[in-house]
Amino acid sequence: MIKKKRDIYDRFGKQGLDADLGGGPQMNPFDIFNDIFNENDFPGMGGFPGVNIRMGGPFGNGFSNVHIRRQLGDTLVKIGITLEEVMKGCSKEVIVERDLNGKTDKKKLKINIPKGCQNNMKIVKKGEGNQREGFESGNLIFVIVYLDHKLYKVEDKHLVLEKNIKFGTSLLGTKFNLKLLDGKSVNVKLDGPICNNDIRILKGYGLFNMSNGSIGDLIIKIKVKMLERLSENQKNIVRENFEMDNFEINKMDETVLTTSYIEREENNNVQCVQQ
Repeated sequence: MIKKKRDIYDRFGKQGLDADLGGGPQMNPFDIFNDIFNENDFPGMGGFPGVNIRMGGPFGNGFSNVHIRRQLGDTLVKIGITLEEVMKGCSKEVIVERDLNGKTDKKKLKINIPKGCQNNMKIVKKGEGNQREGFESGNLIFVIVYLDHKLYKVEDKHLVLEKNIKFGTSLLGTKFNLKLLDGKSVNVKLDGPICNNDIRILKGYGLFNMSNGSIGDLIIKIKVKMLERLSENQKNIVRENFEMDNFEINKMDETVLTTSYIEREENNNVQCVQQ
């Protein structure tokens, strides 16, 4: 008797001992197992069935009321959509392969994708995945993925456009025509002077955000192609038309010449091996 009590105490603690003696709260030792695995749920992954064990009544009743729930794993399907489709919303017909009691089944589904959906958003079809007798059916989970665009990148709900311009254009500014995701076109005006890596913004020309109903911006990142050198004629034009700095120098000191950062990087990448 003493050995039995010690064994119960070692395995289930004081609550197990009280349950066995009928002098305390009734405890199901399988509750301990289930609580560890996320409140009575041990989901299956990749087709491996999950197990959930429940036993009613006090511990001493044995296994007479055991209930086992087994669920098949979920099936993930990626759906790629263009940014134009994100802007408008769309429908996609998808053929999904499922396991139906050991046989491969192909099911055709129409998936409605709302406008302004976020990248990697999930659409879940409960119970429409793999099916097997004695198991709860698995789910179909469709993951919506943005496809790369030739003009725009996406940052949150904002569209990002990288625009390359020449040095002369950067001084005076420019206009260019831009096709938007909704099919319309606008002329974009950039006032000069424009510095390299300048950022200009078109408010309200980004993506619609379905979660809060807001609209992002179109961000233009400008890259200026700088001149490597100026001709004497170009230098004279600059001197005649622009205010110049006149720093103090000492004619007795040596004059040293700097190199550009790009030249420095190129030189540092050259490796010589001497033997």
